[in-house]
Amino acid sequence: MFVVATLALAYSLMQIRENSTWVRHTNDVLRLIAGIERAVLQAESGERGYLLTRVDEYREAYETAKSTLPHALDELVHVLGDNAEQQRNLAAVRSSIEMRLTQLQRVVELAQTDLQTSLDILEQARVDLLTQRIEHGLSAMTKFEQAQLKERQHNFERSNFAAAAVAACLVVLALASGVVGAFLIERQRAMARQQASDSRLRELQSELLHVARLGTMGEMSAALAHELNQPLAAIANYLKGSRRLLQDSTDKSADRIRTALDKAADQALRAGEVIQRLRQFVSRGETEKTNERLDRIVDDAVSLALVVAKDREVKVSLDLDPAAERVLVDRVQIQQLLLNLIRNALEAMEHQDVRELQISSSRGADGMIEMTVADNGPGIDPQLMDRLFLPFMTTKTAGMGVGLSLCRTIVTAHGGSIRAEPRDGAGTAFRFTIPSAEVI
Repeated sequence: MFVVATLALAYSLMQIRENSTWVRHTNDVLRLIAGIERAVLQAESGERGYLLTRVDEYREAYETAKSTLPHALDELVHVLGDNAEQQRNLAAVRSSIEMRLTQLQRVVELAQTDLQTSLDILEQARVDLLTQRIEHGLSAMTKFEQAQLKERQHNFERSNFAAAAVAACLVVLALASGVVGAFLIERQRAMARQQASDSRLRELQSELLHVARLGTMGEMSAALAHELNQPLAAIANYLKGSRRLLQDSTDKSADRIRTALDKAADQALRAGEVIQRLRQFVSRGETEKTNERLDRIVDDAVSLALVVAKDREVKVSLDLDPAAERVLVDRVQIQQLLLNLIRNALEAMEHQDVRELQISSSRGADGMIEMTVADNGPGIDPQLMDRLFLPFMTTKTAGMGVGLSLCRTIVTAHGGSIRAEPRDGAGTAFRFTIPSAEVI
């Protein structure tokens, strides 16, 4: 009886090892498929980023992704082995990937010399649906492997159950036997390996979603700016036309109406200018720096931000260094930067009985001017400080997580830096540096 139980346990252990190997194999296939999908998305995102901004970092990201794809595809061919169905799926996906890489390479090569041809290639790619075919092919392979994984995990659990039953018999027959200990150790190791593989797969899927969102954001930004400019220009024209119609009016309210129309037209033009500058910034990654008065930029930003303060009183304290009067900046971008930070501060103080907003400037010895926007809100979790400026990182329930990321991009384009730090007592202070227009 003891010998029979021992043989049964040995067979169960062999089944556990075999099923565990198959589970690892399936996870390896899923990992490679996820890596290929991530590399394709990175290549496309890098190509679009380079086409819009001409920044070498995007081209380097594209080149890195392009160079990893052939090796990843070859490795997947090897891992799939004699699985004829998956090999056929992979062959179709590989053909589409190679065609897409050829298109991307052509777009990158022409980006500097022939932008229109590059855009035509992108449009043809959209018509050919190559990216969709790649995504559908990889999705089909993933679903196939997930079905395999489910079946193999079921077999793995069944083997575990059988081994546990046999082990129970052996415990009854011989508690001192070391076979049970070996079985338990092997089972624990197999489960640990499976958990590690599952955890890594979830991380890869999370990274894929992040890359996809970044690619979509870059693709939409320029188009949105273009579409918004047209209605804003129309609004400004209608307002100017309305003012002309009131030019000869003798109505007592005509002056106030004309003043309101002038202010509305100015704001529409300003909004169009902001969008145009941001569109240029997204497409070229450049800033048009001019010699500007810092106090005027701050005053404009505060006035605009306080419009959303509703009926709650806000105490605004300005402490601007006279030695830091003029800055060499893109006025619209720095005004938008301040507007974002001030609005964040107002939202942070929404539930405070007393709301105090402090804005200050000071000149450093390095020719840079440090600006500070501080509030007396509840503060920010210290664990989130290092991630505040990452894309899609937000502490708001309905936030998109792009405002502070845009702030960092604007500051970096001006050669400065930005950081957030807790204030003594309560609240948060955002500090950033921009170049002075005056040489010491």
